[in-house]
Amino acid sequence: GSVVTWGSSAAGGDSSSVANQLASGVVSISSANNAFAALKADGSVVTWGSATYGGNSSTVSSRLQSGVVQIYSSGGAFAALKNDGSVVTWGAAGSGGNSSAVANKLTSGVAKVVSNGSAFAAIKTNGQLVTWGDQNFGGNSSSVSLPDAVIDITGNTGGFAAILSNGQVRQWGAISTAIYPPGYASKIVSSYGAFAAILPNGYGAAWGDPF
Repeated sequence: GSVVTWGSSAAGGDSSSVANQLASGVVSISSANNAFAALKADGSVVTWGSATYGGNSSTVSSRLQSGVVQIYSSGGAFAALKNDGSVVTWGAAGSGGNSSAVANKLTSGVAKVVSNGSAFAAIKTNGQLVTWGDQNFGGNSSSVSLPDAVIDITGNTGGFAAILSNGQVRQWGAISTAIYPPGYASKIVSSYGAFAAILPNGYGAAWGDPF
């Protein structure tokens, strides 16, 4: 459960400032650009690297002492899902480190969080969708029609695609409006700039950046 780091000190290669916290008990590590966040077995979080990109979590440290079950990262920020269904964010505001605009929706009931290069999206247990971060990359989903509850979501580098409870697909973010997803899907996965789906009839479909 110990962690060893090396490389550019400005990019997280030097973890000496938190070495005592990384000596044991680490169960997973997430990374952003130039920063790391480690989840420990006791539910606490340790961060190091560039403060700009989330290496310094002192502003939310009191909420990261216990109860964290998963850490997610964008290019410049982190989001921690806690066992009470709340979400804690830190790092570059433009990459989702500042979730104050939707804070009241992230206090409880969050079941899943996904991220892309500059934004985050969360599904709540009631099927509600919550997004934050760079609106050009999907941090604002207010224009998306969601007639039914969201049951699954995935992100690529600049956008998100979601499946509703009725099987319909919705997408938003930095995705060409000329590229249309299939009307319905049972499963969606993503690559760097594209999506692939399993359709209800068992066939597959893919869309996004052809390169």
